[in-house]
Amino acid sequence: MTEIVDFLNNVTTKNFVEAEKQFSELLNDKLSSRLDDEKIRVANQVFNNVTDDDLVDEDEVELSSETEELESEAEAEDEDI
Repeated sequence: MTEIVDFLNNVTTKNFVEAEKQFSELLNDKLSSRLDDEKIRVANQVFNNVTDDDLVDEDEVELSSETEELESEAEAEDEDI
């Protein structure tokens, strides 16, 4: 998540050219990850007869871990300030 911190630092220092590049990279990485997840979900439905109800638990775990990670980073940034 240092990429996000670097992005925010570039925005605050008004280095918008570099910030735009970093934003595009972050967005593309996130989009690529979600697209891969969706491909796996569809493949599981087609080939393994896995329903969406079976996959909900995994999504909830992923979201909660992402939330915890963002919260810990925010706390670390607050301590630095």
